[in-house]
Amino acid sequence: MIHTYNKIDTRMCLRYIAYWGGKNNIVFLGDSRIRQLYYAFIKTCSPNENLINSEFAAHHDLEYKERDLRLEIQFLWHPIVNDSMADVIRHLAAKDASERPNLIVMGSATHSIKSSNASLKALEYYRKNLTLLVPNLDKMSASTQILWTLQDPVSAEKLKPDRAMITNEQIDAYNKAAMEILKYSQSNNVHIWGSARLVAQGYNSDSSNPTDDGLHMSPKALNYAIQILLNMYCNDQMNYNDGTCCSDPEVITTLQLIVFVVFALFIVVAIVIFCHRKFSAKSYKWHLLVNEDMDDEPTGSRPAVVSEEDVKSYYELITCLAKMSLIMFYFFLCDRTNFFMKENKYFTRPNFFLPI
Repeated sequence: MIHTYNKIDTRMCLRYIAYWGGKNNIVFLGDSRIRQLYYAFIKTCSPNENLINSEFAAHHDLEYKERDLRLEIQFLWHPIVNDSMADVIRHLAAKDASERPNLIVMGSATHSIKSSNASLKALEYYRKNLTLLVPNLDKMSASTQILWTLQDPVSAEKLKPDRAMITNEQIDAYNKAAMEILKYSQSNNVHIWGSARLVAQGYNSDSSNPTDDGLHMSPKALNYAIQILLNMYCNDQMNYNDGTCCSDPEVITTLQLIVFVVFALFIVVAIVIFCHRKFSAKSYKWHLLVNEDMDDEPTGSRPAVVSEEDVKSYYELITCLAKMSLIMFYFFLCDRTNFFMKENKYFTRPNFFLPI
């Protein structure tokens, strides 16, 4: 489930991280599509959007800071995966872990397609240069979350003539290359961000949400992309009930481990008893062995006799406990892990009293 972060929620998250001694150092690295994410992100967290100047020269680095939130957001203009981008990654990897950014959002492809007129040789250079980036990305990942943003589809009919070579076939080829290479990353903190592409694919093709130039995200798709990014960054800190997207599952407690062991024993014992009853060649019945010498003894001094009904009741008890254990395991998977996807629930009185 995605929590919808407004400006207050976003600043509360950033302030919470800063209060506990953390830092909010975020780097956006790439082309104009990544710059669009940068502007949308700082508009979400800035107290005054009028102070954000989006009229800078297009192909330049940008920076936004707030000292009280220990907030530093940078956009680094590197539209092509080449030696220039590799130098930036090497420079960040060479820093001390405390000085590295918390999060890097990066991506590139359209400038390579445009400058090379969609040549296959440029795609090969893209593959080779991205392969060279992977070791340094892995080196940084101990202290930094890294998101490689897959390229969104374009609206070909709205592209300018000098961008006509940027086709969805070319974008799919570059996305495929990025996924094939980055899957060999040895770090769990290097991720391929594909959800934003799926959102853009749905909303950019919607006539009610047209893009301005056919290349960049529509406002609605951009808003969803920023919400996904904020959920990934803040959900582990804020613990909103509807903020299960992109968050780590809760740590298993000692009491839960003990209960798991007990429930597992119930299940094992139930399986053993079931197999014994099912596949045993002999059928045992309980009979009272009467000794003639015991006839004169008082009834209370005779040994207790286990009847067949008692055995059956023990078997039913164990099987019921095993079923309860399986149900509790299922509840744990649903409520305390990310094994099953969760979704936002909406309640209205008419739907409750008049179900459709």
